[in-house]
Amino acid sequence: MKCRNSKPVAKFRVGDRVQFESGGPKWRHTVWGTIVEVRGPIGINGRRLYFIDVPMDPDEPLRTVMEEDELEPDTISRVPLKKSEIIDFLKKRLPGIVFWNPSTEHEDPVVWLGRDSPGEITYTFSPRRGMIGGKLIPELALCKGRRIDARKKDEVAEFLLGFGLTPVEAEDVIQAVGVQPVKPPRRRKAGKA
Repeated sequence: MKCRNSKPVAKFRVGDRVQFESGGPKWRHTVWGTIVEVRGPIGINGRRLYFIDVPMDPDEPLRTVMEEDELEPDTISRVPLKKSEIIDFLKKRLPGIVFWNPSTEHEDPVVWLGRDSPGEITYTFSPRRGMIGGKLIPELALCKGRRIDARKKDEVAEFLLGFGLTPVEAEDVIQAVGVQPVKPPRRRKAGKA
């Protein structure tokens, strides 16, 4: 598309979500990202370049440069999360999520679930990339062996309800992860006189 002064108009703007092919010849897949800068027609043969942040949740995004003709409007990042998908994800990844608190990187680690760059379910600390959640991670809820501390089980269940789970589904996730029972304090034997 051209405007009156015959310069091509940018197809995308800052803030638009786009998708593109990524990877090598043997391993290619479609990923999505958010345009953070439009550089203009400075590429080879005057191709318009875009700086794109590709989510790498829960870590910081990866910035890449793509040409306009390699981009399409995003159809990956907003595919609704299915409850079965959420439950399966939490059964596998809940210990890793709960491990973030306490954390020096995130003062108040609030978690959302969303789609990663290839479209799989992941967790994020960014409300802009999250689709469901926004719950503070229970503090010190994980024991050795990556099991839930029995004293924190109710807090973890409340955390899971924030992702649309029912109490029964939350209990199912907790049981799949495992609960570490609380050991009674050791009694000292009386000293011999």
